[in-house]
Amino acid sequence: MELVLRTKTVLLDNITEEETEFKEEKSEYRSERKILVRDFNAEDIVQYVADKFKIEKSLIYLKYQKEVMPVRGVLVLLLRNLCNVSCKDICKILGNITSSRVSKLSSLGVELVSSDERYRNIIDDFIACYC
Repeated sequence: MELVLRTKTVLLDNITEEETEFKEEKSEYRSERKILVRDFNAEDIVQYVADKFKIEKSLIYLKYQKEVMPVRGVLVLLLRNLCNVSCKDICKILGNITSSRVSKLSSLGVELVSSDERYRNIIDDFIACYC
């Protein structure tokens, strides 16, 4: 694509105006972008995480359970990225949790997915399971 730049100067006001024109080319743009759907049901994600990690669904909602923290981190990561919900909505889903704790759990989920082999493919597995 060739860019032609012309400059006009108006002497009365000392203002410089630039015009840009493009020469027409015989090419076509194709995005080839695949859009990731973010309208999954939060309850489906909670059930999937409980089944994936072989824990009772009710344990996910308990506070101060050290063994469940990685599961909750991954759950919050999936909820934030696949459900298109805010931290406030996640607080309502998990119950009795602050938005700062949701943020910390999300950070934990990102760390687990990026560094631990057990959690690495959980997003792709969930999408493959529900699409």
